[in-house]
Amino acid sequence: MLNKDRGEKVPRLTIQDCLTAHVLAVLNHCLERPIKRVSSVASYRTLDAPFNHPDVAGKQYYMVRTTFYQGHCTSTANIAGIIRDSITTHRDVNYVENWLTVCGHLMLAAQSAGQTYFFSGEEDTLLVNSMA
Repeated sequence: MLNKDRGEKVPRLTIQDCLTAHVLAVLNHCLERPIKRVSSVASYRTLDAPFNHPDVAGKQYYMVRTTFYQGHCTSTANIAGIIRDSITTHRDVNYVENWLTVCGHLMLAAQSAGQTYFFSGEEDTLLVNSMA
């Protein structure tokens, strides 16, 4: 599935989408238990939202989870398309606002309890810092 085959109404695949899909396909070929999810670090810096201020220093990112169901991982191109579609779908202002609200609450609760908040990995998940 090349960009020209995806049509005009769907977002273009990025190099990161294709690279992540290739890594996932290779790992799934080698591992006993397949990777079923990809968690991508995505940027919301360009999102037009009331909570997003261009003059704020720091990393403006959130996590996007893509789940692969049986039959999804038929080709690297198909995997890349699913990843891109998931990132695009989750760029919705309401989704990002809710994600930031919940994450901020959990971080504050952990800090108030003298704990740390850590994004731990999961056994069947590939964590990707794409910022795409």
